[in-house]
Amino acid sequence: MVHRRRRQFLLGSAALVLASFAPAPALTRSLQSREADTPDGDAARLSALARDVDRVESVRAIKRLQLAWAHHVDMGEWERAAALFTDDAELVHADDRFTGRAAIRAHFREAIGKGTGGLPPHHVHLPLMMAPIVILAPNGESANARWHAFSMRGALGDDAGWEGGIFENAYVRQHGVWKIRRQAFHPQLSGPYADGWSPFRRELPLVPYHFGPEDVIRPLVQGLSAPAPTGASAALPALAGRIRALRDEVEVRNLQNAYGYYVDFRMWDHVVDLFDPAGSLSIAGVGSWRGQEGVRRFLEADGPAGLRYGELHDHIQANVVVEVDPDGMRARARGVELGMVGRNEGKAWWLLTRFDNLFVKRGGVWRFDRIRKAPWLKTDYALGWARHWADPEPPPPGSAPDGDGEALPPLWPLERRAPQPHPSAGTTLAEAERQLHAAAADDSAENLAGAYGQYIDDNQWEDLAALFAAQGERDSAGGGFIRTPARIASFSRARYGPYDPGRAVLNMHMRTQPVIHVAADGRSAQMRTRLFQTVIAPPTSGAAPRSWARGPMFITGMYEDDLVFEDGAWRFKRVDIDHLLYAPYKTGWTGIPEGYGKAMTPSLGSMAGVAFDAPGAGDTYPAFPRVPHMWFHYRNPVSGRSPSYLMPKYPLPEP
Repeated sequence: MVHRRRRQFLLGSAALVLASFAPAPALTRSLQSREADTPDGDAARLSALARDVDRVESVRAIKRLQLAWAHHVDMGEWERAAALFTDDAELVHADDRFTGRAAIRAHFREAIGKGTGGLPPHHVHLPLMMAPIVILAPNGESANARWHAFSMRGALGDDAGWEGGIFENAYVRQHGVWKIRRQAFHPQLSGPYADGWSPFRRELPLVPYHFGPEDVIRPLVQGLSAPAPTGASAALPALAGRIRALRDEVEVRNLQNAYGYYVDFRMWDHVVDLFDPAGSLSIAGVGSWRGQEGVRRFLEADGPAGLRYGELHDHIQANVVVEVDPDGMRARARGVELGMVGRNEGKAWWLLTRFDNLFVKRGGVWRFDRIRKAPWLKTDYALGWARHWADPEPPPPGSAPDGDGEALPPLWPLERRAPQPHPSAGTTLAEAERQLHAAAADDSAENLAGAYGQYIDDNQWEDLAALFAAQGERDSAGGGFIRTPARIASFSRARYGPYDPGRAVLNMHMRTQPVIHVAADGRSAQMRTRLFQTVIAPPTSGAAPRSWARGPMFITGMYEDDLVFEDGAWRFKRVDIDHLLYAPYKTGWTGIPEGYGKAMTPSLGSMAGVAFDAPGAGDTYPAFPRVPHMWFHYRNPVSGRSPSYLMPKYPLPEP
């Protein structure tokens, strides 16, 4: 391999060495046989459970911490953003370095805020944080995380531009509170809005990983295989309540992200199903719509159900932070929605909307209570936000609101630890172990998705293959499925080539907006993620496939993956990608001819005559401007309504 994986967390001068471990005996027993429980007074198992609950909570806290930073920067809250760092933290942005909280705060104020106390109207500085890979140290007191990031920057009447790259960050827990110890951003692309992105440097060397594939697949739950620290035990009902809160957080996040996917295809029946009968939807400065009938009336103002030829209606749910009330009956989610909408034969638009939504649980099922949105930016794709900033449009006469729209509340302390959940009585120790394993599987799935994108970016084919199960399958775009890690590595290397340390081009495969469901037995899971891929095209004199782009472009798609818990680790069983849109940056999603996606798909090259292990399924090539088939692994999470196309895929005619 070109690089050697560092097995240490470089936090100041300390180095914490990772240690491998076998699956916990208690976990193995609860997953395999459902034997009668040992008494709840089993001190060793209870202590191990307490430690593992803390580990999963810590990984979630680290994600919230980093997303809180993104929200505070987006809102121009420099003091609150700097407060997330340790006193002696280091911030690195390309070649610039700042040490200490005061210097970091001054950098935010000067470099982003231009010396102001915040961001004035019609300014954008939005980092979209995607695909986290969080690896916790064995002692649970420090961690490292890698993120893909994509930023929109600029101001009306000034300039506008892009920046994308990789965060490699270190975190530490101080006095029970997680803080950012080191934040290092490695830009990979940048550019003005008018021209699109280009390589940040003449050469784009690999950003060293803090992890290897064996770290990514390892579950967070250690069980009895690793001794719990002294004093780690807690009462079982209290631990069960904390586990319930972890699982509720996933369900609420799934609901928020599923909403975005339904809106993408104007699946209005499914969107309305997600609301409580007494729920509402509010647009600041526009109006509010009450009840499911009112929500439906609002939705149909955007057009009838279903997409039409040449329409794009994507609404990416990003930077989502969830907080669950102690009683587990109400929750809140703050985030940003990035809209890519318009018609192939007409205009294309960028939309930015902030949301702060409320949820309620009824009959054990989470639902939307109130969707609260604040439109922030609507700009003509051809002009960009430095030249055009459209005002919100009033609803048409047939969709009049039921009342005024409410302003979005200020950011709550997103990084804080949620209030202590209420204890949950009646849960056995074995059941609590199983539920924690399922909750932690969500974070393992995110680690897998993040590493998958990073390894593809860097042509690290052996590491990519190591994420797969013994009979795992990978969808090779425009072809079929390749099975087994050895075949996945050799096929991918032959098709796309090895890592080039002197590379001047780079794709960023950013996977975001996860909807993850873990099976009741804890041995398998299904995950849906959105692909947002930026492409820095090879130079015209290069040896790239003839069909590939000659300028910046972006690609969107949908992953539907199967995961399996095999040999004590989470691995991909099947990775299935449907590419939806190939768009040259110059025109965006307008003026794209029939068959463009097929023409732009990289050729199979020397692998053109090699047989696949399984045929492809779904749409072989990006369909746009035609309407693609949209597959889901899940039914509606509230109503159980089935989508038009429910996994597993079956053969269909071209869309």
